[in-house]
Amino acid sequence: MLLGHRFDESNMAEFRKLRHLLEEQSRVINQPSFLLLMMLPSMRRFPYLRDAWKTIMDCRDNLFTFLREKIYSHEREIDLDREDDPTDICEAYLRERKRRIDSDGDEGLYSLKQLENLLFDLWVGGLETTTGNLGWAAVFLIHHSEVQQRMRDEMAVVVGGDGPITSAHRSRLPYCGAVLMELQRLVNIVPLNLSRTTTRDVTIGGYSVSKGTAVMPQISAILYDEEIFPDPHAFVPERFLTDDGKLNNMDEWIPFSVGARRCPGESLAKMELFLFLTNIVRNFEISAESPDKIPSMHKTPATVAKPEKHFVKLRRMI
Repeated sequence: MLLGHRFDESNMAEFRKLRHLLEEQSRVINQPSFLLLMMLPSMRRFPYLRDAWKTIMDCRDNLFTFLREKIYSHEREIDLDREDDPTDICEAYLRERKRRIDSDGDEGLYSLKQLENLLFDLWVGGLETTTGNLGWAAVFLIHHSEVQQRMRDEMAVVVGGDGPITSAHRSRLPYCGAVLMELQRLVNIVPLNLSRTTTRDVTIGGYSVSKGTAVMPQISAILYDEEIFPDPHAFVPERFLTDDGKLNNMDEWIPFSVGARRCPGESLAKMELFLFLTNIVRNFEISAESPDKIPSMHKTPATVAKPEKHFVKLRRMI
């Protein structure tokens, strides 16, 4: 969707390298040393902190090199004057950039540097969170095997044995949807959220907050609120079902944050997670590697909260 580039068996080594870079960057950014580097840039020359900074810069440079190569490849290989729908985000951006240059002689905000950063944000924001949620899904379903079976039962009634689960089935699989909602509520994949800036002076809970103050919404205060979600640390998908079995899209369910700057990929992420998880559960039974190696529910300390490294066993069902 970003670059018209697909990872499959022929280039899986490249994909794993990029994944590793993101994981390393996330690991370092979550350490106290990173905060020190941000507050005191001069500390980047000290041995221990220098290594941490080098790791971050190496990860960034390698990821940008990959994106830059794909952008230049698009420019060389794609006819940017075509009038049909673009096939990916990069092509759409490059077409608009060329249109502006041709009509005004100026690219305006549509620079290649801007495109690199846009693709980087979408890549990082989309990949780590999606894989993190799916990793947690495996852990929770191993600990709650009865949920797996109920998901399969619902899919068997709605879909039968014909073909894969598609987006058209989503509204007809409320329990599967409830499992994903409860999973995302409990996991809270980006626990620190991202900072915002107040656009005007405001009073919150009796405290004055000046315009221009950096604020960080703590969505966990809502997602784990006992009054909204009784027994908030328990995995109970039924809490998102109405009495007549329909999906209850509660306003307080806010894993994608709140406001005008909430996650721009929310719709895509919901669809990805639904398609991936339902088709995996429909086709495979997910279990631990062995009875004495049940995955831990402990969250790893990183920007994106992932489960500890573990192995799972998949047994084909259909």
